[in-house]
Amino acid sequence: MLAAGGGTVQRLDFAELGFTRSDLYEMRLATMDDLNGNGFAEVVAALPYSVDERGRQRGTLLVIDGGTGAAIRELPLPGALGTAVGAAGRRLLATYDGHFGGQQPPASLALTAAAGQGTNAAVVFDEMGFVTATAASPFAVRDVLAADGTNVLFDGEDMIALRWQDCGGLAQSGCVAVIDGSGATALTLPPVVAYDQMGSTIDSNRRFLAVGVPGAGKGRGEIRLLDGNTGAWTTIHDSKWTDLGRYLALAESPSGPRIVASVVAGGFRMVLELDTAGHPTAVMPISGAVDLVGIYSPFLADRSKMDTYALTFRGS
Repeated sequence: MLAAGGGTVQRLDFAELGFTRSDLYEMRLATMDDLNGNGFAEVVAALPYSVDERGRQRGTLLVIDGGTGAAIRELPLPGALGTAVGAAGRRLLATYDGHFGGQQPPASLALTAAAGQGTNAAVVFDEMGFVTATAASPFAVRDVLAADGTNVLFDGEDMIALRWQDCGGLAQSGCVAVIDGSGATALTLPPVVAYDQMGSTIDSNRRFLAVGVPGAGKGRGEIRLLDGNTGAWTTIHDSKWTDLGRYLALAESPSGPRIVASVVAGGFRMVLELDTAGHPTAVMPISGAVDLVGIYSPFLADRSKMDTYALTFRGS
């Protein structure tokens, strides 16, 4: 469903576009700037494991009109495309494994696979749907690309933060790279130890990048916060907490940016509001009858964050 102003605008029927239910496996969503001038931001649906009419692996990005639900653009590539997807203005950046399913990436992309691995790369599409840049993962990645991507705005430049899994041969580790629209890597955050789950959640506003590392410290968890103005990293943790940072979001408050993060304390799941120094300012207990599965804070048009946030739950 696509909604605007509180009302449903359109229900997108993937079957009408030629996709089956299995094509929608691990579908990812993102939004990007209005392409056709009708005043609605567009929705991007990434179908990383879709197949073509001959059953060959062919991941696809669908750019969907946010006002009508009509497909504006269909961007396929052989292999797995879009296990993570994000937009920087009118540019799209998606993770890409061109060798997934026994496929070969187009020679024009100049992407090669490491021995025994997939391509483990990212591709940048311009507003017309042409690939304008590629970026190889700056890490040794053991498995296919993981599913996380968020928009970052540092010094007025749009970039995408992507998270890879099982980096450096470390099981359930994670590593984060921030990539600009030319495909260049602006900064990296490598894994620390196996099972650290680096990048379990990533969020940003116009200044800060927050990265959840719930497996750090033998399950204690931590949040790593990058100040885009100074380039300084802050690590937030507390011996009283475990599983810190599995879910997080950045939101505004009257006193400035705040971090909203999940944590376990005394055996109970709760949500903390923290200032950017890591000091708790509010605590919200979570009922044991539901599972917390996400924390979100929407962007405003200038990419700053709202002063509200949403929690999503799954019932037991």
